[in-house]
Amino acid sequence: MADFRENRRNGIPHELIAEKRVELGPGAVFDAEIEVTAKGNGLLRLANIRPRIYDAHNDTEMFADRLLTSRLADVNGDGYRDLILYGVKEVYDDKGNFLAFRPEFFLWIFLPRLNRFDTPFGIFDPYTEVRNYFEEIPLPERRIVLSEKYRLDRETTRDEVQLDLNGDGIAEKVIYGLQKNTAGQMTGFLEIDRRSLKNNRWRSVFMITPAD
Repeated sequence: MADFRENRRNGIPHELIAEKRVELGPGAVFDAEIEVTAKGNGLLRLANIRPRIYDAHNDTEMFADRLLTSRLADVNGDGYRDLILYGVKEVYDDKGNFLAFRPEFFLWIFLPRLNRFDTPFGIFDPYTEVRNYFEEIPLPERRIVLSEKYRLDRETTRDEVQLDLNGDGIAEKVIYGLQKNTAGQMTGFLEIDRRSLKNNRWRSVFMITPAD
């Protein structure tokens, strides 16, 4: 949250408010706001969406760095920036014992004609309690369903799936997973590739590595 300006709302001391003005593209300027409560839960408010971005409350699941990393990037090439949230989720049993790391990834495509974000793409984890972190679970055709190897695997893991992110009938390749950085911390990585119609080769249009 270092890039946000901290503020207080209604004089309530247990609420941390961080605000920033963001431009997604021509004519699309919004106030982005992160609100974190004393219980350790936090939402990002941006345009029409309210995703959970902060979780330090250990109720069997929480984010490894407490705060998910957010990126605004033009993923579909329409000149407007889209919202990507990514990070690592820690999973515990009901006695507080650590079970596993899981990748966390959600993508909202901005719709300039409607001045709002579309329903998200993202990871759907069938092995833990289904929580509505992001107000809505992705539609079946937008879900990345975690494979069995994430169930109890604590080591480096990599998967990929093809999803049509911009609705043109041509699927992009989403490569995601877990990897330790140089400090030995478990981090998430994400890459989005698009196939060139000229030479039928994949090229990277977005990438986040553990070094980021």
